[in-house]
Amino acid sequence: MVFLRCVQSSVLLFAVSLWIPVAAECGVPPVQSKNVAVYDDHGSGLNALNGLYSTLAKCPDVHVGRVKAADIRNGKLDDYDVIIMPGGMSSSQGGALGEDGREQVRTFVRNGGGYIGFCAGAYLATCDADYKWSLNILNAKVVDKEHWARGVGTVELSLSENGKQVLGLPSDRLSVYYHQGPLLAAAGRNDLPAYESWADFETEIAKNGAPKGVMIGTTAVASGQFGGGRVICFSPHPEMTEGLHEIVHRSIDWVARPRLGVEIIAHRGASADAPENTLASLKLAWEQGAEWAECDVSLSKDGHPVLFHDETTERLVGVKKAVAEQTLQELRQLDVGEWKESKFAGERIPTLAQALAQVPTGKRLLVELKCGPEGVPAVLHVIDASGLSLDQLRIISSSVQTITAIKKARPELSTTWVVEDVSPKVDSLIASAKAAGADGVDLSASSLIDRAFVEQLRAAGLRVDVWTVDDALEARRLVEAGVNGITTNRPGWMREQLISFVR
Repeated sequence: MVFLRCVQSSVLLFAVSLWIPVAAECGVPPVQSKNVAVYDDHGSGLNALNGLYSTLAKCPDVHVGRVKAADIRNGKLDDYDVIIMPGGMSSSQGGALGEDGREQVRTFVRNGGGYIGFCAGAYLATCDADYKWSLNILNAKVVDKEHWARGVGTVELSLSENGKQVLGLPSDRLSVYYHQGPLLAAAGRNDLPAYESWADFETEIAKNGAPKGVMIGTTAVASGQFGGGRVICFSPHPEMTEGLHEIVHRSIDWVARPRLGVEIIAHRGASADAPENTLASLKLAWEQGAEWAECDVSLSKDGHPVLFHDETTERLVGVKKAVAEQTLQELRQLDVGEWKESKFAGERIPTLAQALAQVPTGKRLLVELKCGPEGVPAVLHVIDASGLSLDQLRIISSSVQTITAIKKARPELSTTWVVEDVSPKVDSLIASAKAAGADGVDLSASSLIDRAFVEQLRAAGLRVDVWTVDDALEARRLVEAGVNGITTNRPGWMREQLISFVR
């Protein structure tokens, strides 16, 4: 089967705008507002969309934006907490997204975003081997694919206790509109967690040659986990059934990306999984959901800012020679990937210009200067030529003189002073940071960093980051202390740990 059509033909049309104001009509308000992306492009049924938009307009604190396939491919989902794939034709939806767009959706959910699929969107979420356009984010397959066009009408569902609780239903039975949605069953994939059935079909529709007895007992509403994110798939259409808007609202609240209250900073990129300070490591850091990728910048012999931490190249390539004694051409001949893993063989030392050029929209680069004030002019020249906005960059250094030089040349650039010893009194720490012109401090993780300590720093107008934390319990303690950012070698894993803590 190529096309899976899930649309309703009898729903009133509603005028919708790019952003939809919301009214407080749902029974249980969410804790915080949610930004919800609705896929409104090839494969989305007009009537299905109109019914969905009408339902979303009844839910308080839900802000809705329409996204196209191209928006998703370009990283637009970073602006949202939830994506909803509506009824329509799932093969067209998956085809329009393309592999790049489907991977963007997977990355969004993996990093804590929520996914809700109605009918076609449920087909799309499965990992059914027959659908090459699937997202593979729900450990489910489709039963009786041959008779997908089994008809439309009202069906009865039987709900599990958890389904009743999350969806806010008083009874374990529910009547809902159905329009040829998937009959779901466990796919048995070992690399995905099993889904939970929140509702099964109690009655069936068996028209157009579909055999009787197949639909009853199959999953109608499935919930699952994918990485740090949550997935809900509805075969029928509560969003197109009068009086069931609260189900949609509660589903959004359940899957929505939680607000961590802290930013994840990837130490030298995703350095636990990729060779440090390489383009591969930076790219992976952003893919794993880090708000910031941190890199170390040194100067080559001929004055080019390059990404490298150590004074010499011995640790990574076995050549004990200072970076400052090698030209850019000489440094670029070194393989800095193979030491980590054979698949990274051929990774070269990147220039700062290359790193700046690959910062995605909505992501940021933290540049730690390992050189002194003498390197500031070259670094600023590269930054000025990059065209990146100021909010996508921050300069950090352990050298007070370097911070002062940056601020003197570019006072509009955000800077952070890296502090290894946090034992001095807070007052002296604040005074030193202010004297250097720093906008924040980056502290080595310590038990001295508690809420009172952080509150004094933040009250002085300083951002507070902590490095390098790869322990989930320590990270949670620091989040509770109120730090702004946590630097870690494992950004994806750390995000999942903190999401589980918040939830």
